[in-house]
Amino acid sequence: FDNRPGGDEKHLNDPQGLAVDAEGRVFVCDRGNNRVVVASPDGERLGSFPVEDPEQIAVQPKSGEIYVFCRQAPPGNRPKDIGPMSMKEYRAWQARRAARRAKAPPRRKPKLIKLSAWTPGGRPQELTRLDGDFTLMALDPGASPPQLWVVGKGGLRPVLDRGKEFAVGGPVGRGWGLGHPGRIVGDPERNRVLVYNLSSNYKVVSFDLATGEKTTLLDCVSDFAVAPDGSIYGTGKYNSRELLRFSADGKALNFEG
Repeated sequence: FDNRPGGDEKHLNDPQGLAVDAEGRVFVCDRGNNRVVVASPDGERLGSFPVEDPEQIAVQPKSGEIYVFCRQAPPGNRPKDIGPMSMKEYRAWQARRAARRAKAPPRRKPKLIKLSAWTPGGRPQELTRLDGDFTLMALDPGASPPQLWVVGKGGLRPVLDRGKEFAVGGPVGRGWGLGHPGRIVGDPERNRVLVYNLSSNYKVVSFDLATGEKTTLLDCVSDFAVAPDGSIYGTGKYNSRELLRFSADGKALNFEG
């Protein structure tokens, strides 16, 4: 792929979420082109299929069924229309921006869709969808039947895949929930969900799925991922250029070797 925006087979436009299936193929949310692009493990383009506003994606490892959270890109300023300006020019720019936004069509509502498995040369079919006011989703790959987790204004909620429909459970935990969740990771081995909150000053919180209890697991990372052995890898605080490693209970670990 060329590292410039575009709409042909060699380019992406506003790429978002990634997922890997059981065969190692990579699924890329190419939101600016309203499609999902599929690549081989070595980066060769295998195909694509249309999806409106794809932002986050997950692939069920056994069935190959695809879950896509779709959300329209936020409105932005035109780069050519901003820069150093006087107060008079700034007010004129504000007027132009307001006029553009007034003419813009209503924003599309976010949705979670389930698609059939992708096959080379084929086009996955939509199996069911869920309209919802949430911002993040994650798939529990080991759950049977398949289960997802979503975060939004209603807090952290489970979403059960019943085949022809989604069933949304009640919120997990207590209190006001999460204002700006940045990443959500399921940890089925420990019956918990880990959430990084963008407004929490580098904190990762753990939700116990049995009790609903919320505890702070880490307080020094700007992003994180959970390894198959349960250890946690994270990037350090802003501009620290650190890569950190922790045990499953949040204790600092050295890197091997």
